[in-house]
Amino acid sequence: MTTPKEPWYSKCWDYIKDNPTLMALIGGTIALFIMLYTWPTLIPDYEHNIMIRTMLTNSVGLLAILTFTANIMIGTSKDNFNRNNTYLGVEVNSFFLIHSAFTRIISGLPFKIGVSLLFLLPIIYFEIPALASIVVIPLWWSLFGIISSLLLLNILNTISIIRPQYIRFRIRKHKIKKWHAFVNGVLSKSTTPYDSYAWHKYYLLEYEAIKPEDHSDYLKYILNNLSPIDSAIYTLLSSPPKISSGPIYDFLSGRLQALIEHLEETDDPRTINELFQLISNTVEIHQNASGNLNSKNSEKLTVCSEDQVSRIRLLTPESSKFDKTVQVIPAVTYNEISYKIHEGKINLSQKDLRVLVSSIDNIKHQATKEYAAKQLIEAIFTASFLNFGNPQLNINIVEAMPYLNPYADPIGDECMLRKLAFSFAERKIISGESLPNGSYKNLLKFTSYNLRIANLFVTLFKNKESFDLKLAEYLTQEIEPVDLTSKDEFVDEPLQYDSDLLKFEAGKVKEMIYKFDSRPLNMTLMNIRDGGALEWLFDILKKPITCDMYREFEKQNFKRFFRFRTVVLWRTLVSTEIYDNLYYLLDGASGYSGMFYKSDQDQSDLIDLKEATEEVDKAADLLEGFGRKEEAKMLRRSIATK
Repeated sequence: MTTPKEPWYSKCWDYIKDNPTLMALIGGTIALFIMLYTWPTLIPDYEHNIMIRTMLTNSVGLLAILTFTANIMIGTSKDNFNRNNTYLGVEVNSFFLIHSAFTRIISGLPFKIGVSLLFLLPIIYFEIPALASIVVIPLWWSLFGIISSLLLLNILNTISIIRPQYIRFRIRKHKIKKWHAFVNGVLSKSTTPYDSYAWHKYYLLEYEAIKPEDHSDYLKYILNNLSPIDSAIYTLLSSPPKISSGPIYDFLSGRLQALIEHLEETDDPRTINELFQLISNTVEIHQNASGNLNSKNSEKLTVCSEDQVSRIRLLTPESSKFDKTVQVIPAVTYNEISYKIHEGKINLSQKDLRVLVSSIDNIKHQATKEYAAKQLIEAIFTASFLNFGNPQLNINIVEAMPYLNPYADPIGDECMLRKLAFSFAERKIISGESLPNGSYKNLLKFTSYNLRIANLFVTLFKNKESFDLKLAEYLTQEIEPVDLTSKDEFVDEPLQYDSDLLKFEAGKVKEMIYKFDSRPLNMTLMNIRDGGALEWLFDILKKPITCDMYREFEKQNFKRFFRFRTVVLWRTLVSTEIYDNLYYLLDGASGYSGMFYKSDQDQSDLIDLKEATEEVDKAADLLEGFGRKEEAKMLRRSIATK
């Protein structure tokens, strides 16, 4: 079946709509002709020959003005081309000449015909004088009045080229019009996220190509100008809605995918930060849309489970069969960004990180917010400390996110971010992965006091014969001993700080030791736990280091699990007040030497305690190596005899 042919009058109407200025020219000429034909007294009354001479002379004058106008156009275009004077990627004077309504009229076919008639009509009048009063003279003066007016207005309009602010305004208006046409086109037609993605890629490439000083205007007036989306959301709130919500989410999905890909394609820090700002603003619009649209109008507000996020792409966000846990668009957005950060494909700065965190804070859906934050935190830590084989992320995390400092006092979502950061660092340390010393040391700064104590315990006691001295030194630098000797019970007793991360809680420390113990290590830790040594090692934290401690160590036969020097190290590093009247020992008061011995009888029985004193001396050597010289001095004085 053949398609019916479009009628001629429909084509004419389409041409009129597409060329309104040319139609105005023709209409004006016809109107003026009718007026002059109706009132011929408006036309100058000249003799036949004088009328012909006047018509030709005026035509030549208009031709001179037309030539002058053409020379101005050519001259300004060449001059502008040589100076490369552009704004928002548009060549300024060429834009003005091309997009001027007068230029379009002058370059159109009707205008050319009109100019030709100015010379042709006098000849017709000369040859056929009878037509003068009927057609020729009214038509000629009509054409002369319209053409001379257009040339004069065009010259005046061309003078505005010397007003750069006006031209910049016109260019902005033109670019905004085209941008809004694209956005409205996506919203009003049956499109897919790929349409939005392709156009955004085009605009992003144009953004890269323009002069750097125009970037802020391009962002403000074009890329970040999403007023049509706001209008569409408002329209959806009407009853009944005039459009569906699907195109809105298609537009946002394609936009986010293009922005994320462009992050990977640029190395310019300023551009990266601006792209993150655009992503943040887009996610915020999505949240506004999802918060304002009810379930009836939100058929594309798709959700999925956290496990399914990595299998979804922004360009194919349909997820009607997914478990409803997180919102697809923001979840996939931050999952893809986090992956690229993890792989070292995005050169992130501290400013960029703050923008990302702020954007996640604006997510209203709590499960989605937590998921996005978790992905970002893990990517940042991995890229900063664990990105072996890939470029390391060179930023100061605590400067960008000061609430990650254990001594800080976070509020609101900062608590969630700190919890996620510390949880990730602690999981990595507990997992038993082989980490370089630098990575281990950096991760250790983002762990709780309890984890550090548990880590110290595992480091000291997992091997009877020796332990990792470098790791023990790192832990020593991050542990501040707690005063437990004056308390009857020290479980859940806080330090002098308010933060839960800085509390010493014996119960939690033991739980973390069990987590270390759950890894496939040797049997030593399990034997310590099952043989009663674990409880004993926590009990002695509130007791002084004396020969009684050593005798109990011998009596319980704990030497089959660990050495006494390790016990002394554990007691010294975790708890303060190794001895009563400690300051006397530090002052060198000889009357208080030998605090390790409980009585003169103990001092005289040095043969039985020889091994104990040797172990204490070895522990002092280790402490001195860790930089704990005062504690080492104290221990050595304690085993000195009178």
